[in-house]
This record gives sequence, structure tokens and C-alpha cells, in this order.
Amino acid sequence: MMPCSKEETGSLIIDTERAAVLLYQGDIVNAQVILDNILPQIQDIYQRMLNACGNIEVEIPIEVLYSQFQNAAEAIDCKDVLQLADTLYFEIREGLLFYQEIRDKI
Repeated sequence: MMPCSKEETGSLIIDTERAAVLLYQGDIVNAQVILDNILPQIQDIYQRMLNACGNIEVEIPIEVLYSQFQNAAEAIDCKDVLQLADTLYFEIREGLLFYQEIRDKI
């Protein structure tokens, strides 16, 4: 399930952006379809980065990654569409871009 190639990770980033845009537009049904597909992949990537802490030369911002995923979970629990869209676009997307940069070192 883990995106391995740069292309697969890039596709996951695009899907994250698409889900956020759909949420901004109020299209929750189609955003949910994308989210159901990408959230397990994102969780796997974040877990992989957390597991790599201390084992690579790149400093991984553990607190930031944890906060991003916690913000997404909180938005889902509270059914806060705007918070979830913001978290996906401005936080999770950035986490995925960071992963894309360090992916080969993990």
C-alpha cells in the first residue's frame, strides 16, 4: 500500500490537493471517496518517517508530523470540513512533499 516510487508519491500529493479542493467546494461525497483511498497511504508514509527518526541524517520533525495527523483526525471527528481541507492542503500536503524529498534516505 505504501507509495514507493516518486510518481506514486506525486500522485498521492495530487489526490490530497484534489480532496482539499473538493472539500472547499462543498463536494463532501467525492472528497470522501478520495480520502478513503489516500488516508491509509498517508498514515503509512507518516509511520515510515516516524520509524526512521534517528536512523537517517535528515532531521524529521516528529512533533509537526504528529500534529498534522492529529489535526486531520480532529477535523474528521468534529466533521469540520474547512479545518480538514486546510489540514490536507497546508499541512499533510507539506508532510508528503517532505517525505518525497527524504524518501530515498528512509
